[in-house]
Amino acid sequence: MKNIPYYDFSTFPVNSNSLLELINLAVNKGFNSIIIDFGEYFPWSLDYFKRSNFTYSEKLIEKIVNICKKNGISLIPVLSILTNSDFILEGNKYKYLRNDGIESKGINILSCGVNKLVEELYDDIFSLLIYSDNLLIELPDFSTKDIKTKLPGDIVTFIKRVADNLDDSGKQLILGWHENHTKKESIFISENIKFYIKI
Repeated sequence: MKNIPYYDFSTFPVNSNSLLELINLAVNKGFNSIIIDFGEYFPWSLDYFKRSNFTYSEKLIEKIVNICKKNGISLIPVLSILTNSDFILEGNKYKYLRNDGIESKGINILSCGVNKLVEELYDDIFSLLIYSDNLLIELPDFSTKDIKTKLPGDIVTFIKRVADNLDDSGKQLILGWHENHTKKESIFISENIKFYIKI
């Protein structure tokens, strides 16, 4: 697989002009795909999320989408639910999804209602990124020795469910994995995962 620019704006927002310059740089370099993680700064329509003062405007997202469409670039959004869910969990609405375990900083994927939330999140993303056909979910960077050789069953079940649901919507899941994951152990999670990207 060719190199793809991965723009992570999930922890520190970039001003609109700088963001557009990065997109245009990828265009000028001839990339045919761009991965973007907007994190909490995406203009979420879900009212119960704590909205940042630095949230990107829908107009800016539309400009990015149009630049990518005009130049034949596949825009791949990231949903950081397994690695960085603070903006979701800070409010009272989803406090029950907080993960108290050491395995993941993300949402507790075993909680009741998590599937509905995840569907709302990617529906929200695709409502603005109207030409995007893929969604990237990054696996947590597990540190315990036992988990390095095989993914936990609950993660496998969760990823498979997301992949299958996206497939039903005509979208495909891309899975981001770290060096300490054994790729051959995770590659058969679901036939509906498009491909795996090393983070």
